[in-house]
Amino acid sequence: MDGLSGVMQHARGIGCSDVDSDRLYSRHSDVLWRRTLDGVILLPPQAASATHITSPGELIWATLESPVTLNQICAIVGEHFAVPAASVANDVRTLLNDLDRIQALRTFDRGVDPPF
Repeated sequence: MDGLSGVMQHARGIGCSDVDSDRLYSRHSDVLWRRTLDGVILLPPQAASATHITSPGELIWATLESPVTLNQICAIVGEHFAVPAASVANDVRTLLNDLDRIQALRTFDRGVDPPF
């Protein structure tokens, strides 16, 4: 999984600010992970194999150390690459969906105690 490797190539200008504003995302604490020279390798406990994510996916993984909203993730990625946060929204959502699919992500609603 290359995560957001094409973020600069297909910025769509889709808003990030009004979607999932109360949803929080964070790393699943049971995932083994290590930085590499070109990204991060993830190994969820139930996975048959490791998953490699590259930049800017590794930036998102670092951001997920503490619970954050989609808006916050988009703002961090946008600032890092000097692009509008809205232009990375779809790519951020794609990576979050991929991380959720491999059970490397925890999600919960703001105001609810996290389930971890």
